[in-house]
Amino acid sequence: MYKTIKNSRIIERFGKVIVTLLLLIFCFIQFSAIDWQQFKKIQLTQPLYFIFALILIIFNIGFEFLKWNLIVNKVKVVTSTTVRISSFFAGTATAFITPNLLGNFIGRIYYFERKYRGKIITHTLLSNGAQFISSMIGGIISILILGNKVKMLQSFPSLLFIFFLLVLLLIYFVFDKIIKSHKKLNRISLTLQNTTLLRTKFILLSLARHLVFTSQYVCVLVSFGVNFDTEIYLYIFQIFFWSTLIPSIWIGKLFIRESVALYLLSTIISSGAIIICSAFLVWCMNQVFPALVSLIFIRKKNVLHVSN
Repeated sequence: MYKTIKNSRIIERFGKVIVTLLLLIFCFIQFSAIDWQQFKKIQLTQPLYFIFALILIIFNIGFEFLKWNLIVNKVKVVTSTTVRISSFFAGTATAFITPNLLGNFIGRIYYFERKYRGKIITHTLLSNGAQFISSMIGGIISILILGNKVKMLQSFPSLLFIFFLLVLLLIYFVFDKIIKSHKKLNRISLTLQNTTLLRTKFILLSLARHLVFTSQYVCVLVSFGVNFDTEIYLYIFQIFFWSTLIPSIWIGKLFIRESVALYLLSTIISSGAIIICSAFLVWCMNQVFPALVSLIFIRKKNVLHVSN
């Protein structure tokens, strides 16, 4: 038994090393093709678009807070708006330092009694799953429309991606019924009873938030002089699609996200410098800035009068 566990750990570590090396090679190939002199030519030619991208940060945070509010209401914990806000931003802070932002429940549960924590974790992960699915929906729509314009996709049949999405949606809406017979997981199934409407709301809010991300990206690109084209949305859908699927080897997927953007957007945008700067700025707007803002709103538990 011990040897089996030890061997599985060795295989897991070896797999992580291989994945990390492959990602580093991919990043190196993409970045090595950049003309670094282009960075000197970057100019903010359309500042109003950049300002609009900044305004969209409010909607990004707002849609996520609406999802958190739905969770608190579903758990039926009586608490003040101040506690909801502090716990939300605490979750934003802890999400920033965890892979794929999945650790938002860590900061959130700190403000609530133990009896509520299991339900909060379960529903938060359900909400996170909806955000994942929204990225998959956008990416697969892009794949179906763009077709052979992306070289990487030419060897993959479109039906394969459609099947993948259908499986994801099926799992998302019925997985709790599948695990119902498992004794250890039955509590999760009971917690998620009668949540079909809640899951649908999570999906809709996640899609709205995904559109905010995409619109921010487009606005930042246009602010640097890229001509607006609706096709840009499709390429950005795929950036989020592949960036979400790629394992988070290090915090923020720095360089990975920019490499994916270079691979996809270089077919329609000639300046690799603009692509990198835009990818980095959108990441700052959606992850770094909310994490920094959260430091303002987080309050100590003992001064918030958390209701029991």
